[in-house]
Amino acid sequence: MKYFLTAMILVGFIACNNTGDKKEDVQVKTNPLLDVNLDTIPKTTIVELDTVYNFGTITEGDSVTHNFHFVNTGKKPLIIQMARASCGCTVVDRPDKPIMPGDTGVIKATFNSRGKAGESVEKMVFVHSNADPEFPAFKIKGKVEKSTK
Repeated sequence: MKYFLTAMILVGFIACNNTGDKKEDVQVKTNPLLDVNLDTIPKTTIVELDTVYNFGTITEGDSVTHNFHFVNTGKKPLIIQMARASCGCTVVDRPDKPIMPGDTGVIKATFNSRGKAGESVEKMVFVHSNADPEFPAFKIKGKVEKSTK
């Protein structure tokens, strides 16, 4: 019953966020989870299934993508409000819907090695959610060789 009530409250938060403002020429995509105050909703727990991805050695200009998996081990829905990388060379995608208890979620990170020739890289992905304790940072690392082209 508590699980059902929590889920209904979250649906209510999401549904009430629609302001009705529509632009005719520009379609604006917004995520209602961005407006949720994480301090006021119930906390949950997670287990990360993988936290470090070592892509080995790639050639400058190549991109690598990795899906970091985690499980909501708590009794409340997990809301991931933000996921960001430590630099602009890494793009992060996060779930835009709550992860229900027992379900697995994915944070997708894509590293672009342009301009990183000769470097050993270690890029971090930080997640802001209602998990307690908070998500540890995910890490992408490896070496970038200079292109022979």
